[in-house]
Amino acid sequence: MAPRGYRMGDVDDVLGRLGAELAERDARIAELEAALAGVQAGAIGGAGLFEDAPFKNTFPKDAPSEDAPSEDAPASDDEPRS
Repeated sequence: MAPRGYRMGDVDDVLGRLGAELAERDARIAELEAALAGVQAGAIGGAGLFEDAPFKNTFPKDAPSEDAPSEDAPASDDEPRS
């Protein structure tokens, strides 16, 4: 049987674990922010960042947009048929 309330030892253990987890989280956030700053600095200083991108010029300039219906597409029920 325990007295009503809380056990100070258990609360101290939980607070200790919580403090350690927060410290680990803060260290990880600082590490990620430093890595991001490095990437951003490289992107700003690196001319031609996307010149060697594998997706560059993969679509012809006269390609229809995705919003425009193709000539082969059937007319929708909302559009009048000719």
